[in-house]
Amino acid sequence: MERILFFVLAALALTLSLAACKEVNNFNDPSPGGFTSQTAMGMYDANLNSPVAFDPNNHQMAFISTAIESRLQDNAPNVLMRCRLSVSPTALGQAVTVELSGKSVTTATYNTELVKKSGDFIWLWSTDSKVGFILFAPQP
Repeated sequence: MERILFFVLAALALTLSLAACKEVNNFNDPSPGGFTSQTAMGMYDANLNSPVAFDPNNHQMAFISTAIESRLQDNAPNVLMRCRLSVSPTALGQAVTVELSGKSVTTATYNTELVKKSGDFIWLWSTDSKVGFILFAPQP
């Protein structure tokens, strides 16, 4: 009986410790198929349409850390999309203002939040405008 109780308590402790280690992301992905599952740098709407997305054969990525600016440019190099950020985001849910400009996009300002961070890339989503950005933004 003591042995069964020991195994039940051990299983319960393991379950609770695994649940505590799980990363919690409260972002409710509004796009079909999931914006955060996209991998190409670019700008996306809620239907995952993209006026500009990174093509490794024709585009280059750049990041200017002093200006907190991420760029997508062609090989000419024409700047197709320039995103100047108000801050260098570090925490999920952090508010970030994006000043958008470039040859392939309409100049605008978006209030976004950091919804995903992986390697040198960040995912920013504007709930108001239903627009997302996947940006090259390496951290020092």
